[in-house]
Amino acid sequence: MNLINLRAHHLITAKLVHKTTKEVLLMGLKKLGYTKNKEKNGDFADFIYEGLRNIFANPNQQIKINNGGLDIICNQCPKLQEKNCNPLNPQNQNTFLRPYEDKTRDIEIIQQYNLDISRIYSIRELRKIIKF
Repeated sequence: MNLINLRAHHLITAKLVHKTTKEVLLMGLKKLGYTKNKEKNGDFADFIYEGLRNIFANPNQQIKINNGGLDIICNQCPKLQEKNCNPLNPQNQNTFLRPYEDKTRDIEIIQQYNLDISRIYSIRELRKIIKF
């Protein structure tokens, strides 16, 4: 079993994935403007929904929480693929991702749940901490 790096704000995404349907997630992604391409948006929603459900289904999976940089979710993001996110295009002032890219949301989640980015958590521990 491989260690998975996950940005802290994606823990909240995982919680949402476990408490809603794929259709609701897809509507949220559309509202956030991830892409105008329905096919890519659907693929990304599928990846997030199925990927996070699979990762969080294994209570022994090990996760390292980080507060910036790209993780398995970021690497599949249509904005990243389209070179339209701040880490790749800092001059893009209209991007919806700014709170995530500048680590603000990650730091808020780390503080809110008292997470330690220097340690490795099991899914069992994270589900208990995040309460899902």
